[in-house]
Amino acid sequence: MDDGNQIPLVSVIVPAHNASGTMRDTMDCLINQTMENIEIIVVENGSTDNTLEIANEYKERFPEKVVVISEEWGNAGNARTVGFKRARADYIYSCDSDDLVEYWAVEWLYNKAVRDECDIVIAQHWSYFDEHKSINNPTGGYTRFIPVEAFLLGHPSSFCVMLIKKTLIERAGDVPTCVFEDVAYISPMASFAKKIGAFRKPIYHYFRREGSLSGTALSPKLADTLIAEKLAIENCNPEYRDVVVAYVAKRIFANMYSRWFMLDELVAHLKGFGQRLKTIRI
Repeated sequence: MDDGNQIPLVSVIVPAHNASGTMRDTMDCLINQTMENIEIIVVENGSTDNTLEIANEYKERFPEKVVVISEEWGNAGNARTVGFKRARADYIYSCDSDDLVEYWAVEWLYNKAVRDECDIVIAQHWSYFDEHKSINNPTGGYTRFIPVEAFLLGHPSSFCVMLIKKTLIERAGDVPTCVFEDVAYISPMASFAKKIGAFRKPIYHYFRREGSLSGTALSPKLADTLIAEKLAIENCNPEYRDVVVAYVAKRIFANMYSRWFMLDELVAHLKGFGQRLKTIRI
């Protein structure tokens, strides 16, 4: 951006906590995006390493593009909400501080959103764990647009594969403060979308770290998935509530295999949906 007062086309939100080992690589990907008229909002969340110093280093080098907000927000949900509310652009993209994004990604997502008047554009991503690399395709078999119902049943697991129109985020409100805030928030947010675009190229490199919450099947905090799933159902567009229930039921069945220690809770959770499940084809 040549003018510090110019409104950016896309706001990129980067929640960051103890990310000193990966932060520079992430920021370099964002600073060098082919779309220049963006703002990068780093929401630093009470790090005990030098994450904040690295973020401020980029702010000093690129004051026209980088914003740093630092406080102990308590959890990722609060940090994302702070970033969303600070965003000036009409479209918002999120990037975690330990992953990488293609240099052309923001521009291509934005062009797709504007050209096709999409509230959300979702793309493929690469996933890495140990020495294994795989491609994840949350677009399903769709090549241009994804019906809202199909999107909700597939439910991408990350903010970082989507460009989202800010008005849709404002409609959804604050991100829940529970663990698995993406599960709790993405379904309700997307259930109010009018048009969802599919971008069938991988734009994001997700590194699943050993010991992370998502990579540790026996973490006791995974019981919070039940809280997140209930919030997803309670806060979604009533028109699509049965679809969200079906998505949650699919999650429960999958969790029964990997999180056997939660079996009693998962079965009770499933029974709680009562009559709805009898009429839904999963």
